[in-house]
Amino acid sequence: MTIQYILESAFCLACLYGFYWLALQRETFFQWNRVYLLLSPILALGLPALKIQLTKESPAMANTLQANGPAIDLPVIVEQVQQAPVAVRHTLTQPVAEGWSVSLGECLWWIYLAGAGLLLIRLAIHAWYLLRMIRRCRKAQSGNVDVMVSDQETLPLASFFGFVLWNHENQLSEDQKLLLEHELVHVRQWHSLDVLLMEIMLIVQWFNPLMHAFRRSLCAVHEYIADDCVVRNTRQRYAYATLLVQHQKTGQRARPGLVNTFHSLIKHRLIMLAKRPSRPLSRAKYLLAIPLFATLMLLFSFRFIEKLPAAAPFMEAVKKADAFAGTLSEVTIIAEKIAPAEQTPYIFYWGAVQCRIMHDTGNDTWFGQADLSPEEFREAIKREPRIWNGKSLEQHLSLTIHTFSVKSDYNDESVYEKKRLELDNFIGTLQQHDYVELEQVSLPNGKTATIRLSFGAAVPGWLIREKAGSTNWMENPDILFETLPEISWGQEGAAIYDQDRQFYTLREFWSIVDTRPTMTLPPGAYEEMRGDTVTGVLPGGKVLLNRVRMMIVRPGKEISILSKMTDTDLSFDQVRESLELKRDLIAPETVVLFYWSRPGEPGQSWVNSKLMASFTLVPEGDPRLALHRSEQRDYRFEWGDFSATFMHQYARSFRLSENQHIAADRPLEVVNNALTARQVLRTLYLTPRLFENQTAIEWRNFTLDFNGYNVLVDQNGVPEEMVRRMESRLKPGDKVRITALQASNGVNLLNASIVLEIRSEDPKPPLAGGSASPLYFQWGDFSQVMRSNFTRNRIYREGDGDTVTYLTYSVKDVKKMLLQKPLVLEDDKPVKGLRFYVTCGSLGAYITDEGFPPDLAEKFQKEVRYGRSLIITGFSGKGMDLRGLTLSFFPYADDNPPKNAEPGKASPYAFPTELFLSIAPNPASLSEVVTIAFDLPKAAKATLIITNAKGQVLWNQTRHYQLGTFSENFGVEQLKSRGTFFATLETPYGKVSQQFVVE
Repeated sequence: MTIQYILESAFCLACLYGFYWLALQRETFFQWNRVYLLLSPILALGLPALKIQLTKESPAMANTLQANGPAIDLPVIVEQVQQAPVAVRHTLTQPVAEGWSVSLGECLWWIYLAGAGLLLIRLAIHAWYLLRMIRRCRKAQSGNVDVMVSDQETLPLASFFGFVLWNHENQLSEDQKLLLEHELVHVRQWHSLDVLLMEIMLIVQWFNPLMHAFRRSLCAVHEYIADDCVVRNTRQRYAYATLLVQHQKTGQRARPGLVNTFHSLIKHRLIMLAKRPSRPLSRAKYLLAIPLFATLMLLFSFRFIEKLPAAAPFMEAVKKADAFAGTLSEVTIIAEKIAPAEQTPYIFYWGAVQCRIMHDTGNDTWFGQADLSPEEFREAIKREPRIWNGKSLEQHLSLTIHTFSVKSDYNDESVYEKKRLELDNFIGTLQQHDYVELEQVSLPNGKTATIRLSFGAAVPGWLIREKAGSTNWMENPDILFETLPEISWGQEGAAIYDQDRQFYTLREFWSIVDTRPTMTLPPGAYEEMRGDTVTGVLPGGKVLLNRVRMMIVRPGKEISILSKMTDTDLSFDQVRESLELKRDLIAPETVVLFYWSRPGEPGQSWVNSKLMASFTLVPEGDPRLALHRSEQRDYRFEWGDFSATFMHQYARSFRLSENQHIAADRPLEVVNNALTARQVLRTLYLTPRLFENQTAIEWRNFTLDFNGYNVLVDQNGVPEEMVRRMESRLKPGDKVRITALQASNGVNLLNASIVLEIRSEDPKPPLAGGSASPLYFQWGDFSQVMRSNFTRNRIYREGDGDTVTYLTYSVKDVKKMLLQKPLVLEDDKPVKGLRFYVTCGSLGAYITDEGFPPDLAEKFQKEVRYGRSLIITGFSGKGMDLRGLTLSFFPYADDNPPKNAEPGKASPYAFPTELFLSIAPNPASLSEVVTIAFDLPKAAKATLIITNAKGQVLWNQTRHYQLGTFSENFGVEQLKSRGTFFATLETPYGKVSQQFVVE
């Protein structure tokens, strides 16, 4: 029974009882009220436990599961209701050698079970007392009812199922006849069955006061029914009311128990006797209960409450309470400290940084070591450090780094935040090849460990780097294209156009378009081009371009294209004529772009065009004319839990007059929507950092804006007035803007801005371990334990770096794996209803525990090849949510296994150590696309070349690559012939070739 179920059932009880109290309790339709009071608690307890999911699958899933029909989960009673005895059994069956401990969660379960047990014992005592009383009485028959008479003791006037407890056996007076008739009504209408059913529901939710209210109201309705029947049958309303008053004056009270007794609720019964019968039209009120029942069913059985914006605060509070309750099992109240029989394999986690803590038995010391980059450690300190004890993550941890201590408490984040500022400032001073030691790292066995962190590793590829929300692709073509072709405008030795310049005057622009450009083409490309694209080859291997495409963009104006996508390229004479017709559009701040058609492409469209030149027009004497593209730099701003990257920036501004400045860069905005209000407020106390081409530079100030109130933030930190304003008003949906970043060396990012869109707070996920066993994922021969932060109901937080596992597996083994059925095991038992998403190349599909259908498996097998990743994510099942887990496979070529690879086993992905080139499929047909995959052990500018058997270059491409494995797709039809060909990768530190055949 989870907190979420308890709160949702309590909400249903409150709605249903509120409707009864407001609309029905004063009506005299007692039988209808009886049915309502019996049905309402059953529905309130059942609707939140009833899960009805109607899932509309994506097209990929529809193809996969077409034979099985739509995915509909039939209503099932949630497993959480059964977790109490399971938890108790697990606790009782723990070996004595492990010691004993009592957690707060277990204590609460024992309190609940004790309360339910006491009520169950109370019910049994009442039943025993009643049966004992009945056995000591004499039986006298009154119609079909057994009247129990006692000569030894005075019996209460009461009834239970077919028995009536009675003190009179002789001739009955008129008053006694009325009393007996009252009890006979209880017997005939089986009111004792209602009482017994309500007692059982009360035992299940004894802690809920609303259940007690339902019980009292039902007992009152029973008495109203009996009184009404007696008055209608005897027509002695006044005499019966007088009898009730007499019993009220005598002070007789009902004995507690399961019986219906005449001596209860006298005052309320007199009020109902005097009440005029309700009008027949009042029965329409009961029809209102139908939409109320339907609404609660839609909200909680069909889970519409999770999709309604108005219910978001309620659901967020419920999830927070449920997540908090999940952590109670980790809060130990008392435990026996005993030495473990064997040393535990401890693992230290700090964000995505992790290392195994080893034990030196010789001198009884514990130590660990990890190699990482300063950037990786800066990301790591955004999270609290943790220790994995083999079963779960420890709640508390302390360590010493440099000259200050760091502590972490899972249930109190402020403990870690107290040292976050000092830690953040210290980490900012670390450089490549530095090292630090984490000393006095507390371990669960009472010992301490020392962990050495060395900063010699390269920046990992997975490290999150926010990209600009809008890129200046018009101003900075280098953002989209690695290299521009060599272009020259004008006569030899007096070229007008310089590719390193970005700003030109109007006079220079008209001089440029008066002359056709020349361009250096790759070897063999001239023969592949259209006849009218170039006019001939000039000395030095250059060609004179004859046809181009052109685009003009003005700020605030629509894009004016001088040729449509479906048109052929314009000749330069046509371009010149069109420009003259649109001379008024060509003004300062206009961006001009020229394109040429790539070799070997038959269709002339924008898709098949390559940017040839890009520049901006400015007035004469504009200071930006002196700028060159080679002066651009990449800047990165880090502050607390967020960072932003501004690529290809001059970071310069010029003062035109006392009140007018002009920025060299066009407006560029980075949007971050991953931070909560708590994280942003925590960031206000941390130290910002600014990097130029990965080198830290001293920042001077920037502007911080919140809801129209802006302040200047300098080395003294955020002004207190802004801090107080944000602490009192910042909420989800608000925006915080950072602009006008400046540094002391003249760097001025005047037009760069960062927008923080505040998101809602996520419930804190429960710690792994406790009574939950580790989960295992198996697919064929591959298996992966899901521990660390993973439990059945882990709260998914998008972007968690520690949720991604990078693996390498041979192509052969990956293909074999795809033919098997996947499993997630818990306690060595398969988790039912497993579902996850698989992507490889251009394919993507949802998979269940039935695996791939044969036709889809064959398609995926064809996509698996070296250099192409296979990604498994979105794990979910009944009662399980592991969407934060992602498994990324990088299949290695079977003829080139990495050093850490073992046949038939997956290994952690490692960066390559030597050049390697692979082509698949090989052989290939003219209609296929081959994947050219290669390993680069160092970042470099590499050239990929394809030649025929004669050594003629048919295709080449030069790009900048980082360290790692890369792939390029190549359409074989571009070779235009069958035969043997060679792919060669040339780098500054060597080259490698591979032969392939086209059939």
